[in-house]
Amino acid sequence: MVLLHTGAEPCTTFVLPHAAESLVSARRSMVDELLEFGVDRDALVDAEIVLGELMANAVEHGAPLATVPTGPRAGGLFEVGWCVLGPVLRLSVVDGGSGAALRPGAFDSESLRGRGLQIVDTVCERWEADLVAGTRITAELRISSD
Repeated sequence: MVLLHTGAEPCTTFVLPHAAESLVSARRSMVDELLEFGVDRDALVDAEIVLGELMANAVEHGAPLATVPTGPRAGGLFEVGWCVLGPVLRLSVVDGGSGAALRPGAFDSESLRGRGLQIVDTVCERWEADLVAGTRITAELRISSD
């Protein structure tokens, strides 16, 4: 796990193995850091859910950004980041996939899957996909009433 941290406010980026095992550590790191910064625990519940959904989509449907051929970090990588911008938390997940069909699907009460972008769309103030070089999903949530 590579960590890049900038500025006084929490703006953090992780480069992680493109694997489901990365999701727990990234979510935990975000929550711990933002609690330390003073973000309300209740606001972080939504952020943790959204970050989890975005990362799960990147790992399940995306592709690695790059591949490290050997060593302890061998395999594919993807990027996860968050930044507090006043009353807003911006989340970002980047993978090397094409981002095809990036829109919330129709709700199906019989389905056990396929609700990730519906959740993101409902919980976030806004979200967008940038498909220029792989797929970057950016989502913004209000974490303060300021």
